[in-house]
Amino acid sequence: RSNFYRDYEKLYSRVFPVYDKPAKEGSFEHKMTLRTMRRYFRKDPDKRKLAISFFPEGGNLVAGIPCRVAFEAAWDDGQWTEGLLYIGNDSVPVTNRGRGVFTFTPQQGKRQQVQFRTLDGKNIKADLPKPEDMGVALQLRHEADSTSVINLQMTADLVPDSMAITVMHEGCLEYFRPLNGRTCTFSIPHGKLPAGVHQVSVFDTEGKVWADRLFFVRKQGFSQPSLKISGTQAEFAPYQKIELGIMATDTTKAGKWERISIAVRDELHADKTFDNGSILTEMLLASEVKGFIPNPGWFFEEDDSIRREALDLLMMTQGWR
Repeated sequence: RSNFYRDYEKLYSRVFPVYDKPAKEGSFEHKMTLRTMRRYFRKDPDKRKLAISFFPEGGNLVAGIPCRVAFEAAWDDGQWTEGLLYIGNDSVPVTNRGRGVFTFTPQQGKRQQVQFRTLDGKNIKADLPKPEDMGVALQLRHEADSTSVINLQMTADLVPDSMAITVMHEGCLEYFRPLNGRTCTFSIPHGKLPAGVHQVSVFDTEGKVWADRLFFVRKQGFSQPSLKISGTQAEFAPYQKIELGIMATDTTKAGKWERISIAVRDELHADKTFDNGSILTEMLLASEVKGFIPNPGWFFEEDDSIRREALDLLMMTQGWR
């Protein structure tokens, strides 16, 4: 699953592969002539270095206030790893793609040291980011009734009356509320929000952002196909004439004409890559976060707690700012 990382590190390019001409007409094989004098580098698995990154929810740790922190454990070639993160007497497991999340209360002026241990016994020690003496701690959780609950806590030297919270989607304001105290809770029903990545921000009257976080809104059935196609079969003869039936799955659009495009390709000779993205994953997810997302279609194969948690961890790590 991770050859992408080991062979190509973190570089990703959308290019067309050019294969050698087949020895026999019509017998297509995935053979490619490499450049002459080409040097190939591959890291020795025994010499890889383990690294761990921390992503405080909202952007920063705030001294004296409980804060959630996402983490990501990976080797220096980019391949993620499984294991446990130890914080004092507590341990936190990796839940998806080398990532996990924990909550702790940082002390003023002190950097907490943690330790990560892989399943095969490799260890690494690291310090959490230094906590801020003045700031806003943001915690967001998703409820089972498709509601996002946002909890805010601020230090005593900030003035709540001069601060507000917004939720933006693709540059459009979806939600706005002024803060009414040093500890605030906001419930945002997903029914009023469009599907995709949203940005919640806490800022003051001077425009300074004190906390910022991305979260994803799913809609019932939004990842399901909008067209139903009939007339297909497992195999076709060369140049075989076929007829396809195309019907919209949304019955509310019956009688309305829509423009669609059709692409035909041979699945037998398709290139197997880690990018199984679609228009849905590119428009709603990948374009809104940093870096490459391997196997983005996995997040939408099912709407269950495992994928929801993994998607939120993706927002807290690759969507961190």
